Amino acid sequence: MKITKLLFLAVAVFFLSCGDDKDEDPVPTGDLAGSWNVTAIDYAGTSSTTVMGIESKANFTGTGKDMNLTVTFTEDPNKFTSKGDYVIALKTTVQGQTIDTDYPFQGFMTDGTWSVNGQTLTVEGDGGKQEATIIEQTATTLKIKWDHTQTTTNTDSGFEVVTSMAVKGTYTFTRK
Repeated sequence: MKITKLLFLAVAVFFLSCGDDKDEDPVPTGDLAGSWNVTAIDYAGTSSTTVMGIESKANFTGTGKDMNLTVTFTEDPNKFTSKGDYVIALKTTVQGQTIDTDYPFQGFMTDGTWSVNGQTLTVEGDGGKQEATIIEQTATTLKIKWDHTQTTTNTDSGFEVVTSMAVKGTYTFTRK
């Protein structure tokens, strides 16, 4: 059961990581400045955890609910801040067993700086640099997608735990 809890915690932490898919159509940065309410969070992925040579694979999906989260982008300088909270309804299937768990989160990510190059939105804060692709941007709607793969090794429990993950997700925002 400890392995399953570690897997759920790892999934919850990694879903905010962004990928670097790139499209060619430019998106103006001026349209991003302002306050945006998060209206949808959806992601899906796979993970593999190996403990003492035994591998366990999982498929998961996450959906945002109880969202009261606002992200504000400013220009000159290009900074972002977030406030509020939300819950991720996580559905994980491991060895034929499906488990539903709710994970509460505070904020979008640490406050930091942002930039746009074409359709790539880059944010950087205490959590590092992350990239996402803007797939829709209008005067009232912003939708971004992110793809992320990562492998981590943890030895805190006295033995090696290696977790590999591949996640694809989207955030949808409405201008406040």
